[in-house]
Amino acid sequence: MSYAGTRRRRRSVGAIVGALLLATAPMSVARAQARRTVVLRSPLAEHGEPLTQPATLLELRDGRVLVADSKDRILMLFDFAKGTATQVSRQGSGPLEYQMPTGIFSLADSVVVVDLLQQRMLVLDRAATPLRSHRLLATGDAAASFVRVGTVVAVDGAGHVYSEVRGMTMVAGKMPTISDTVALVRWQLFGITGDTLATRFEHTEMPKMSGSASEGISMKLPITALQPRDAWAVFADGRVGVARAVDYHTEWVDAKGRKVTGPRVPYTLVAVTEAEKSRVRKVTRDAYEQGLKLGASLAASGGQKMPKIAMELEEPPSWPKARPPFGVVRAAPDGRLWVTRTIADAGEMMEYDVIAPGGALERTVRLPNDVTLLGFGRGVLYAVRKDEDDLRYLQRYRLP
Repeated sequence: MSYAGTRRRRRSVGAIVGALLLATAPMSVARAQARRTVVLRSPLAEHGEPLTQPATLLELRDGRVLVADSKDRILMLFDFAKGTATQVSRQGSGPLEYQMPTGIFSLADSVVVVDLLQQRMLVLDRAATPLRSHRLLATGDAAASFVRVGTVVAVDGAGHVYSEVRGMTMVAGKMPTISDTVALVRWQLFGITGDTLATRFEHTEMPKMSGSASEGISMKLPITALQPRDAWAVFADGRVGVARAVDYHTEWVDAKGRKVTGPRVPYTLVAVTEAEKSRVRKVTRDAYEQGLKLGASLAASGGQKMPKIAMELEEPPSWPKARPPFGVVRAAPDGRLWVTRTIADAGEMMEYDVIAPGGALERTVRLPNDVTLLGFGRGVLYAVRKDEDDLRYLQRYRLP
């Protein structure tokens, strides 16, 4: 299916819209079946250099690890053997600099780092030395590019770029209307020719805004978390694994677009508690606050200034009775899909369903308290441990 299209938008709301798009998380569905649970207890190693909000990583051929920190907006290179951590390049708009690294991807002879705010890629060699940078699109400002091609989520071994795209309608003087359909697009020629591999429904409400740029803007922030959302991940060979939330099953799309649907994965619905509502309120506010900071950076890069904004949370008409069956999904190098499982009374413990190609649930992996999966390497997985000061430490575990 061909995908192409551009939409006009006003620069006066471009920074806000682009940033807020980033901010946006009766009975048993299937009888619980016996499944093997692997408990990871101790890491092979933990690096002593803390991070604030690690978002993505890539293990290099020599075992060092590139990590992008989305809050501090820096790119770090971790060496477990030497115990060192060094910043790669620096923040800025120069040809070998970045404003916000949001994705790190491996190509045959290089590494590319997606810079969301500047809508360009920083190219590194296999030793993580910056070589050059180039724009994702040849023309257009950052906000327009964001709407046109969406958010880059993967680059496969053949160099195809994958992004999540949703339509947007702009009307002068009003907040934009955003489509409820999100498409996963594989670009043959980025921004010009692409194929839609999968779609998902994801209702998004834009904040309600009043006031003016000169006098300040009041913003009501809708809480949309806890709604079932499909999720997907792209493998290096171009295959896509899609987890469907309605009945929790997976779909597998190969590089030619052919689809295989897997069986349902057993799970038990988990009730939404008052504690969970409080957590969602905090996460929602934190996400919007970070989004506005990014919007200010995006506006500044275009010579604009963000108005003063006051934020207020808007409760949903009714909270869901149960939490979605899963959260984030990740593609492992061995072709398996790791799905973050929703579990009851787990505190800060995380569990992951490991699903084989085709959809069979092979096992569940449980991480220690306050430890979250971040990515994979050769025969290992990488996770981050959160301490009492809310700092994160990169850990390496043997892949079970």
